[in-house]
Amino acid sequence: MDDGQLIQVTFVGTAILLLAIAVFLIIRTRMFLKRAVETTGTVVAYVTSHSSEGGPTYKPVIEFRANDRLARFTDTMGSSPPAYDIGEVIPVKYDPQRPNKARPNKPFRLWFAPGLLILLALVFGGVGYFVGATV
Repeated sequence: MDDGQLIQVTFVGTAILLLAIAVFLIIRTRMFLKRAVETTGTVVAYVTSHSSEGGPTYKPVIEFRANDRLARFTDTMGSSPPAYDIGEVIPVKYDPQRPNKARPNKPFRLWFAPGLLILLALVFGGVGYFVGATV
């Protein structure tokens, strides 16, 4: 196997792996949405961390009522500046069996990770294809 073929196999293999992970995330998100209940939640605080570039990122802490109890979760996606204001009311979807398994009900938030992985898979697959075509 020459260098061009090795690069092609590596890029196409990476594309397949990224696509498989994206499919897994799509299936997981669809299953979550099938059982999820929609409500509204209030941003009550932020968890602050520092990104690799050194600036702070803010993950919202959101409270909502689920099964006549107050539930709280910290979003896994942070931003800088904060995506929401403290006290802002946002749509939330949660698993009624496990209310701590909740997410902001925003299409970007729900589908960002699989979409990004599909885009990367297309890039890696395209590079692999074109490397193979030129060898």
